[in-house]
Amino acid sequence: MYALRRWWDRNGVKLGLISLAVGSALLLRQTQGALVFETYRWLTQPFVRDPAEVATQAGTPRERELEQRLVELESQNRELQKLLKYVDQRSDKGVTAPVIGRSSDHWWQEIILSRGSDDGIQPGFIVSGIGGIVGRVVEVTPHTSRVLLISDPSSKVGVTVSRSRNMGYIRGQSANRVIMVFVDKVPDVRKGDVITTSALSRLFPSGLPVGIVESISFNKSPAPEAVIELSAPISHLEWVIVSPNPKVAEAKAAEEKEAAQEPAKPFLNDEVQPEPQNQLTEYNLPQESIQQFQNRPEAELPAIAPPQPSASPQPPPDPEIEAIPPVESEASSPVTEPPPIEELAPVETAPVLPAPIEAVPPSIDTTDPEEGSGNP
Repeated sequence: MYALRRWWDRNGVKLGLISLAVGSALLLRQTQGALVFETYRWLTQPFVRDPAEVATQAGTPRERELEQRLVELESQNRELQKLLKYVDQRSDKGVTAPVIGRSSDHWWQEIILSRGSDDGIQPGFIVSGIGGIVGRVVEVTPHTSRVLLISDPSSKVGVTVSRSRNMGYIRGQSANRVIMVFVDKVPDVRKGDVITTSALSRLFPSGLPVGIVESISFNKSPAPEAVIELSAPISHLEWVIVSPNPKVAEAKAAEEKEAAQEPAKPFLNDEVQPEPQNQLTEYNLPQESIQQFQNRPEAELPAIAPPQPSASPQPPPDPEIEAIPPVESEASSPVTEPPPIEELAPVETAPVLPAPIEAVPPSIDTTDPEEGSGNP
């Protein structure tokens, strides 16, 4: 017994460890390591968040996209509610249009709207945002419109100070602030004064809000200037209001009225025919000349030969052409050789008809007066 106890004291610990290892191996084999995983989870549970909670917070990509879209729609809804309240306060109701295009190179110069001529928009219409004017429509397509902003450096708008009625104009400087140039040398203007469009403006009707005076510089030459902070948020426009411009309609009506009062002008292909002074006959001769020709005595009338038929019209005979003497008929005189033809001086005759005729004088003496008279 003593020997067994002594052996146990030596090898008992080793035997216990071996038995524990073999038992653990058999247990892991039977449970496929579940005990180890449970032990690991129990040890790491204080440091790890609940997977269900993580999955709920993260969600799927589609859910995250819908959440972002919901946030965007809520923001647009708030903007539209503000815009509708602004429209209700206005006397003229316009067309609401979303901003669909804005170039980074021309951020302060122009914007593109998703409304066009099919929605009743025309060039010259006024574009306003929440708080004041934004610009005017300069180009229209059936479904889009291009707007020139008042912040464009090339844009100039006539304005006035609402409190003192001092006038001037604003010019853009590619920012949310514009420069107002006064007409008066010493204008009555203060910081915080409201600036509106002037009645002298040719592009906008009067009374539209533009902005508020931020600072004044009386030392500018040739006229004092002021920095105006625009009322409309031009830097981040999303929705605007497009309304008709009464001045454009008045100008168009004036042009139509002026065009209606002007006498009708002939077309380029039309020819204005002069009124005839005298009545013309079928030979295109004045009636007075024909009557004078008919009232002349027979001795003064030249013998007119019957016109010869011709296929084409011929010009009237020239008096300088050689004249042919009359030929006597066979019954009146014997046949003789014709005398030599000599060049005769031009004889003044009465107006000749355009038909081809030959004027023959009644009698021509071809003999020399010094030699005496006689038949040739």
